Amino acid sequence: VTCLVDEEKELLENSLASQHGSGRITEQKTGDCFEYLLKERIFDKLCCFGLADRPPGMRNLITRTLDAILEHTHHPLLPSMSVHQALRQFLQVARDRGDLKRRSNEENVFVKLIWRICLKVRQEPSLAYIFFDYQDHGVPPTERKKGKDSPKKQKPKFLLFETLLP
Repeated sequence: VTCLVDEEKELLENSLASQHGSGRITEQKTGDCFEYLLKERIFDKLCCFGLADRPPGMRNLITRTLDAILEHTHHPLLPSMSVHQALRQFLQVARDRGDLKRRSNEENVFVKLIWRICLKVRQEPSLAYIFFDYQDHGVPPTERKKGKDSPKKQKPKFLLFETLLP
């Protein structure tokens, strides 16, 4: 996480220095650590380790790490499929297993991660669709063919809220 944050700060400083010198706004680039994080599906691997919770306490550590990455990186991570799919699975499994009900000491860490995700969605509202649970439908409404919806199907649930509810 530290390497990723340091790299992002350095890129930001270089970008600001070049903007100041040229007077033009340049597009901010990603660094090698950020690219590695996405290319090697590090979020996915972290979430898998966290879900296994082996050795005990790993889930708490991974949850804190995911939160720290989301907190300290300014590049949009959630649009990346390797990131949001891993986070969705992490949240769904934690919800389905009732992790928050059994482990009160981990609850604050988990709630903080959900809060961080909510902040990211608030910054970019178009990302909210990622966290809707289309279990009944199979696919989001934007991808369903017209006329094939059954009126009896339930509305999708917002995973971030559903995870917190008993």
